[in-house]
Amino acid sequence: MNDLFQTLGESIKQIDFTHAFLGLTKDKSPDELDKIDETLRQEYLKNKEWDKIDQKWYEAKEPNEFNDGFWGFGTGIANVAESLIGSPGKVFNNNQYVLDSNIDKNCYIIKKLRSPQAFKSSNRCTLELSKEQYEILLANIKNDFNTTKEITPNSKEPINEKFTYKLLENNCVTWVIQKLSNIGIELIDDEYKVPGNLIDIFSLIKSLHSIFLKFQNIDDNLQSVKGARAFITWTRSMLDNNYIRYVNQENLEKKI
Repeated sequence: MNDLFQTLGESIKQIDFTHAFLGLTKDKSPDELDKIDETLRQEYLKNKEWDKIDQKWYEAKEPNEFNDGFWGFGTGIANVAESLIGSPGKVFNNNQYVLDSNIDKNCYIIKKLRSPQAFKSSNRCTLELSKEQYEILLANIKNDFNTTKEITPNSKEPINEKFTYKLLENNCVTWVIQKLSNIGIELIDDEYKVPGNLIDIFSLIKSLHSIFLKFQNIDDNLQSVKGARAFITWTRSMLDNNYIRYVNQENLEKKI
């Protein structure tokens, strides 16, 4: 199972603000799906199926055998100024697309697919998850989605404090961090507020997760969310252990 964790951005002129969201792929990693797309592209060229040449796996708006969709948290209204203070927050699906908050029709309309740059391998952090972690993550996301389902572009009040969108405090990044932390993914701390400083630690997140996977492959108990979270608690406690933090090699050798 794989969790595709993306942060993306484009210029304001193109109506595609920097944004972080979670994408879930099953049995195939995003890199593998990219390769499948390229293979299919060559077949389409050979068969002169011009309308399919530029199709990408992440364009799918409905779940399929490899893709459980793209999910993100954002302000449910069109007033950006109000989001600085606190506005009704909403969890959206199909977050690979830019949405237009249509006030007149009181609905959200898909405007366009996000920039191709958003889906580059260098602009995403792919993490392998156990079956339980994946399923609980998806269930938690869907629960948030259903909780905020009644929020529309004309909504005046948020569902509750948890889903009150604040541009600088409770935004897409803090939602992503919370969802991943809940299933035992180590993100060091929860101080990352904007996609810019979150993307800076992608390599660190992947490095720490690769270490965890080695332990997970040894101990099946770490396949569970409870086990993964307990592992994070234990490793963090070791950071405050003076012996673990620093060992004088010369003195250790003498004692041995």
